[in-house]
Amino acid sequence: MARRSRFPGRAVLDYLYNQKRYSMELIAKIFGVSREAVRLWLNQAGIPTRDRIYAVKTRGARKRINVREIRKQLRKMFPEVEALLS
Repeated sequence: MARRSRFPGRAVLDYLYNQKRYSMELIAKIFGVSREAVRLWLNQAGIPTRDRIYAVKTRGARKRINVREIRKQLRKMFPEVEALLS
């Protein structure tokens, strides 16, 4: 039986995916899960996913992102995700 990852919550996912425009791959790195787990979380939260074409077009637009910094910011903004980021 597969291990089930813990859902971080709609507000956290909306912030990362829609407001910060992070990819599913980056969100997966932040939480230490697979891209598929993030896709399932987004579906569970009712957040529509972006087309792959759009993701490929914008991939090079971002500067290098420090996952540790993102985790630190999330801990400040959403204290309830502390256990998920450890």
